[in-house]
Amino acid sequence: MSYHVSVNKIGAAVLVFIMGVAALAAIAPSASADPYENSTLLGNMAVPRAGAVAGMGLDGKIYVFGGYADSGWGTPVSTVVIFDPTTAETTYGTPMPTGCAVPAIARATNGSFLLIGGYNVTYNVLATVQIYNPVTNSWSSATAMPKGLYWEAACVGADSRVYVFGGRESGGPGNSTLIFDQVSNTWSYGQDLMTSRWGASAVLTSSGSIMLVGGAIGSQAFDLVELYSPRSNSWSYSVNLTMPRAHGGAIAARNGHVYYLGGQNVWQINSGPSNIYSDVERLDLAGGTAWETFAGLHLASFGFCVDAYGRAYVVGGWDGSSLQTTVYMWLFSEISNPYQVVITTPADGSVVSDVVTVHAEIINWMGSGSIWNAYMGADLLVDGVLLESQTSGWSWSFLWDTTALADGSVHTLTVRGYHWDGKIVEASVVVTVSDLSVEKKVAAIEQQLADVQTQLADLQAQLDVQDTNLTAVRAQAAALQAQITALQAQLVAMDSSQTSTLNATLADLQEQLNALQDQLDKVKTTSDSGSMWGMVNMILVIIVIVLLALMFVMGRKGKTPAPPAT
Repeated sequence: MSYHVSVNKIGAAVLVFIMGVAALAAIAPSASADPYENSTLLGNMAVPRAGAVAGMGLDGKIYVFGGYADSGWGTPVSTVVIFDPTTAETTYGTPMPTGCAVPAIARATNGSFLLIGGYNVTYNVLATVQIYNPVTNSWSSATAMPKGLYWEAACVGADSRVYVFGGRESGGPGNSTLIFDQVSNTWSYGQDLMTSRWGASAVLTSSGSIMLVGGAIGSQAFDLVELYSPRSNSWSYSVNLTMPRAHGGAIAARNGHVYYLGGQNVWQINSGPSNIYSDVERLDLAGGTAWETFAGLHLASFGFCVDAYGRAYVVGGWDGSSLQTTVYMWLFSEISNPYQVVITTPADGSVVSDVVTVHAEIINWMGSGSIWNAYMGADLLVDGVLLESQTSGWSWSFLWDTTALADGSVHTLTVRGYHWDGKIVEASVVVTVSDLSVEKKVAAIEQQLADVQTQLADLQAQLDVQDTNLTAVRAQAAALQAQITALQAQLVAMDSSQTSTLNATLADLQEQLNALQDQLDKVKTTSDSGSMWGMVNMILVIIVIVLLALMFVMGRKGKTPAPPAT
């Protein structure tokens, strides 16, 4: 019994804590309503696409279906292109059973994608629902629509049913609201659109209503914005766009604004650059009376999808001249909020090498590691390009491989955190890449010092040998000097009777000279000093000159003087 009581007490404590958190949230200062928008180029697909549709998988990869692969807008393809936003790598899935262009797309509750309608390679309008399962990389089908459509808009409602609006039918523009029940695999009709159109975009708003934005009919694009209420199955007007637009992309962002990106002012999907918009429009759902515009995008007929963080991805498209391979990520949030991201390592201005661990943490008024932070996701961007994404937590560690980067190159590391309520925060540091770590540089210096020490030891050994040999040379030279001095003394008083003594002295001097030559040979062999060898050589020359002089004088004195003339 006591066990159950303890559990109940713990449960009550948790409930009180959660209620306390909710109360704090209620009294917390509200964030600024100023919207934040930013786009990042993630990379390029291996192939261009336009007139295709895209969906974000539960695995975080972008799946691009059908469309056109060349600027001739010829035959729709059946290719499934898979783009990884983290690595920017392109792979391929199993081709579609029926290749098509401009279908509608919706993600089922189990993560599969529904490809609805479109037109095929023979330009027949399709009513088919092709289902792609990313986990098994396989295709199946659902019940077909009551009629064929292409350029229709689709959206998954709050009730998990798929709503399909307008489109182009075989006989012209459509005004139908078709509803697909994923559970019963059946179609039904809702209230017709107030204005027939194709090429519109549908987004689910926080109120549960579905906003249908823009579109076209005939040669004319629309600025119309209408709201559909699934609960009452009725339509109403909303605030019109500033300009007529079709074939763009719309998103109901978590910052309370609806955005419409790109698009064009005519119905043809292969129109020229002058017909394609290069700006983005936004509408504040909290009482906004007009759409605002800002620069940011010059594309139409692109794949468009949104991930679990509310980030929008623009995939491929048409810029009026050529099909695109680019993949952009758009962030829509608020600038002012109570959260802060801190990059703890590496430090700003530091030198890094090899594989670097980039660690970041969230700090806010609730404290690190609180329940508030459990819903935060984060991205690491290097020089503005996404490197890696991680999901919920309050701290993250990313690995950044710098081994292929240039030595001395400077890079900006940015960590962006995404809160569950749509707010984003970021922090940046600037680092320099070195091809050698501090440890490796120290080891290299130590090796250089060891090499110098070895060279010094070798030089010292040579000097020791030289010193021994030169000491012997000095001793030999001193002996020679003594003998020369003795010879000089003998020459003064020498007569012919002393010739034999002088010859013996000269012979001894020659032996000393030979010994000196031996010493000089040793010095020459072991010495690295040219000046030292030159000095010793000069001593030898002087000694030779002295010997020659002595021999000359000896010859003169050894002769019998001639008798005086009579």
